[in-house]
Formats: sequence, C-alpha cells, structure tokens
Amino acid sequence: LEPIAPQIRGQRKLILDITNPHLAWTMGGSSGKKGAALLPKGGPQSSIEVHKARLDDPSARWAAAYKTVYWSLILPTGPKNPSRPGVEVFGDEAALPVVCELVAMHGWQPVVRGGVDVAPSF
Repeated sequence: LEPIAPQIRGQRKLILDITNPHLAWTMGGSSGKKGAALLPKGGPQSSIEVHKARLDDPSARWAAAYKTVYWSLILPTGPKNPSRPGVEVFGDEAALPVVCELVAMHGWQPVVRGGVDVAPSF
C-alpha cells in the first residue's frame, strides 16, 4: 500500500482487505520472525488496522472480506461452494454496502460481522 499511498491519499478510495492477520508468532520458521518485525511494537495484528494506520487517510473507506475463500472460487469459472454459502464481511459504514454487493455478485451471502473494530477477531 505504501508505494501507491501518495496517489490514493485523499481520494476517498474504498480499500478491501483480503489478507490474513499479521500475526506476531514464529512457527519455527524465519517467515514468522520476519512478519513480527514488520508489526508496530505493541500495535495491532489485524491487517486492516495495520494498513489503515500506515495509509493514515481519513477519507478512505475500509472493509474486509474473502479471508476464508480460496482465490479460484471467486473467479466466474471457479467451482461453486454450496457447503459454505456465506462470506464474512466487516468494515466501516460507507464501505459495507459496496462490499456486500460485491460478495452477492460472486454468488455468496454476505455475513456482516461489524465495523473495523472487530478486525482483531478475524
């Protein structure tokens, strides 16, 4: 996000976070240590909070979804997944309707979990 921040800051962009949390644990490998080094000391571990803080743009709208959806299921030609018809969505009030519509267009039911403040739980 940092490389494009100057171009999008102040432009009222909707940012959809589909990444997993930046967890600060080390699972026996170097990637955990590397990830932990990127986190602000004592700061948030949810990716949406980390990105929101780094962009520091009050005009941006934030939401998260698709965190448990395999990428090929989103493609129009991808297999359908009737056993998991819902996609969890959370975000600010301005972003939620847009992201819920996107989820519905992909054939799932949006399951709204709350605002950005619930991010640490997901």
